[in-house]
Amino acid sequence: EDWQRFVMLKDKKETNAISDQEQLELNQLIQEEEQLRLKRIEVLGELSKLKKVPLMELVKTLNIQPMRHG
Repeated sequence: EDWQRFVMLKDKKETNAISDQEQLELNQLIQEEEQLRLKRIEVLGELSKLKKVPLMELVKTLNIQPMRHG
């Protein structure tokens, strides 16, 4: 799973044991995560407009939890 790979690479980076190739892979995973977070925000914004409900009210009503942060 990408998340497990992300955590492993992040741990390797923190111990300065990451190769150049692994650093590139980690950077790619970070970019993908950022894109997913942005898409999530956009979709929630669209849904709140469609429902004519403030975004934070929608988040609370749907019991949406923050995404895990790497």
